[in-house]
Amino acid sequence: MLVVEDETLKTADQVKREIARRYSVDPDGWQVLYGRNPDGSSDLMVVHGSDMWIIKENAVNPYRSIGLGAKARLREGEEIKGFSPYPFGLRPLPREQMQELMLRLVSGKTTRKLMTEIMMTKPSSPKDIRSPVVMQGPIVYSERPIELISETHRKLSEKLDEELEKLLYKKYPSRMGMYR
Repeated sequence: MLVVEDETLKTADQVKREIARRYSVDPDGWQVLYGRNPDGSSDLMVVHGSDMWIIKENAVNPYRSIGLGAKARLREGEEIKGFSPYPFGLRPLPREQMQELMLRLVSGKTTRKLMTEIMMTKPSSPKDIRSPVVMQGPIVYSERPIELISETHRKLSEKLDEELEKLLYKKYPSRMGMYR
């Protein structure tokens, strides 16, 4: 199901920059799945058409994380759908929608209809956003999200786990004993 395009793992920051560049050019059709693992690391899977990026990160302090990622491609004709009924994206909120949302939140009224209306709007590229408030999402949460997809993903996930552990041990050897 999955073809790893490049065996070279990149830093999480490099992969995130690549995703942001691609999103900026084409904000339609993105899906994001996130999960936290029992060891405290997190998995992030971003899908756009047949392209998929997988990122594993571990917090080294409350303000910094360290991680690795890889890009993969689904085989021709295969597609991952159904994480969410709405695509991930940035959606600018007009002042009226923002005010209505705030009023509903403060008063305890339901926001379901308004949130659905917002999520049905087309995601925007950051360069096209002029609104002072932007809603980002949806991001679907699942424990060990990478393992939901396929055995190949599981193998890639294990490789990322191993390499992240090596990187953590190399850069932060004193922290490794705290979690093992």
